[in-house]
Amino acid sequence: MKVTILVSTALMLFTITNLFGQKMDEEKLVREAISKFAKAADERDEKALDEVLDNTFRLALNQMFGGKDVSLIDKNGYLERIREKKFGGDKREVTVENVIVMNNNASARVTLKGSKFTLVTLLQLGKSNEGVWKIVNDMPSVL
Repeated sequence: MKVTILVSTALMLFTITNLFGQKMDEEKLVREAISKFAKAADERDEKALDEVLDNTFRLALNQMFGGKDVSLIDKNGYLERIREKKFGGDKREVTVENVIVMNNNASARVTLKGSKFTLVTLLQLGKSNEGVWKIVNDMPSVL
């Protein structure tokens, strides 16, 4: 009886430890994808952005830069603005404040402090079939 309880407890601890370790690994990968995204935007690296942005990527600008509505910019529009040097080009300090991973989905609150302004953004990410985290949605606010 004692052996059964001991084995059951050991298996339970192993499972919990393994699941926690997997979650921490996924969180690390999400943080890496966010860092790649910020660095690529700062450097206006269209190729790197294309790799880290999901094909369904949307930038949602809610009443920003004098607008009164929500403006949505898709991946092609975002990359075009990078190419035209309307977006990006700043060296920003990236602080990932909160990451939540749920299976193949993740969200994060991120502060991007640059020389022009500071953004606090809510990012949503999805893990591809290949196991790569990609940015699906970016909803920034200027502080």
